[in-house]
Formats: sequence, structure tokens, C-alpha cells
Amino acid sequence: MRQRVLLADKISPAGIQIMEQTGEIDVVLAPNPLEATIAGMVADFDGLIFRMTRIGPEILERGKRLKAVGRHGVGLDTIDVGTATREGICICYTPAANGRSVAEYVMLLLLALSRKLVPADYSERVEREFGKRNQFMGHDVADKVLGIVGMGRIGRQIAKMAGQGFDMKVLGYDPYVPAADLAAICVRKVDSIEELLREADFVSLNCPMTEDLKGFMNFTRISLMKPGAYLINCARGPIVVEEDLARALREGRIAGAALDVFAEEPTPRDYPILDAPNLIATAHIATMTRESMDRMAIDAAKGLVSVLLKNEKPEFLANPEVWSHRRR
Repeated sequence: MRQRVLLADKISPAGIQIMEQTGEIDVVLAPNPLEATIAGMVADFDGLIFRMTRIGPEILERGKRLKAVGRHGVGLDTIDVGTATREGICICYTPAANGRSVAEYVMLLLLALSRKLVPADYSERVEREFGKRNQFMGHDVADKVLGIVGMGRIGRQIAKMAGQGFDMKVLGYDPYVPAADLAAICVRKVDSIEELLREADFVSLNCPMTEDLKGFMNFTRISLMKPGAYLINCARGPIVVEEDLARALREGRIAGAALDVFAEEPTPRDYPILDAPNLIATAHIATMTRESMDRMAIDAAKGLVSVLLKNEKPEFLANPEVWSHRRR
């Protein structure tokens, strides 16, 4: 029996090709990624691949044929893992696909903050004020301290780029990673977030979104940072209390920040944090490289092929406990 896979959003043709070349999977692109649209279509499909759509209980419970959902990305905060597991639906995700792309983007933001790239560009191109150049005195990043919160795949790649490529000193905070593992990549593990915040010249958040980490970077913690330090968030928006960050920037508690993720996405035109001074803001694009898009689509597609056609446990299964009672 042919299998049907619904794409909630466009993915790289490389992933579609993997499914279609089996000759046993039909791929259908939804007209839009809205939750209501996907909920109205999902009942007729055996598999689903999503990017930004929130996959809640309504979608999962309506998908009576669903055997596998492919998460085109790493974070699982936009899918109800508990409901999927209870319903016997495998969640295939792509944790090894976008690490390098995000790590490179973190370093891009770090350098842009350090060298005041955005205001310097605005001054020259928009204001046409070459004479303001002395206002944009920056810093070398060599010998500066980078504190990384979350030492998973992405955190470790950032550590290697910063330490080996830019001669930075790297601190890592992650209660689940042994100090010896970090020492092997020249990262000094710190036992408390407070220690990291006090020492770091740059703080990069690269931890998964969990209930415990919601609001983790509040005004109290941000105020522990050096006045000349910078905060970078390419993880998940709710980890940072945005009102507190805006206040810290307005009061000069820290030198600046860069956000690629937000508590509310898409961000409204009047989103308050976007008016904060000394802020770089981008629209969740850290993973947006052609190479990363190909890798995520390919890994998600391979996961669905394993479940739907081969009855094999996929390489990246986010809810392994489902395997014993998965739908067939």
C-alpha cells in the first residue's frame, strides 16, 4: 500500500527526492503551514514533515493514520511529544543536520557585535557620515572569554570555532556534560551559570527549550554580566525574558545583544524588544543555509522512509520509548 506524506511547509527537493524515488511514497505540500490547515488535512496521511508549524494534540489526534512525524530541525518544543508517544507516532528529527550552520551564525553575530558592524553600516550607507568612523571602535575577540550555555552538538562546534579559530577562551555550562569531555575540546566547565555570566565577555545560549529554562535569562542573571559583555541567543526565544533584556540594554547593564529567536514568532511589527538599543535582531535564520536545508530535509525524509517502508528504527528518533508500541 502506497504511503502518503504531508509537508506542512516547503523543504529542500533533496528530501522529497529520497521519499519519491522509493516509488512507494506520495508527497503532498500543504497550501500553507497554519495549524488549522494541517489539522484539516492530516487524517489522510501516514507521515508528516513540519518546520515552523506547532504540532499539538489536535493535529496528532486527528492523524489516525500517522505513523511518523518528521521534525525538520532540532528543537522539540513545537511538537507535543507526550501525545505523539501515547498515540504510537514516531518523531524523527535532525539533530546532526544544522549544527555547523548555527555555529557559524553565532560567530557571525559575535563578530558583528564586537566590531559594531550594524551601526557602522547604517552610518556609512544611510547617514553618509564617514566622519563618524571613530564612534565605532570595536574589540579583537582573541583572548576574550566566550561563555556557552548548553554544550551539545552546536555548543561544541561553536567552542571549536571560537577557541581554535579565533583564539578565544571558552567556558561551558552544562550540568549534563562531564568536565573531561569539555576539556578534550579546550573548554573549561563551570559549575554555575553565575560563574559563567560574571567571567564571560560574550554569552551564547545554545541549550534546548525546556520548562525549567523558560525565563532562564532574567534581569537578575543578565545584571551579573559585565557592563561590556554581549548576549547572543540562537536557541529559543522564551529562554530570555525579553522585557528584562530590553531594560538591561536601555540602562546600559550590558553592551549589546543579538537575537535570532523570540518568544513570539512570527514577530509582530510592533514587537517591543525590537526597539531596544544596541540590538541585532534577525528572523530565526541561523539554520538558513542551502547546505543545512538539504541536510535537514534528507535526514527527516530518511527517518520517515525507515518507519513507513522499512519498519526499521530511524537513526534519529526523538521518542525512542514509542518503538515498542508504534503504529504499523
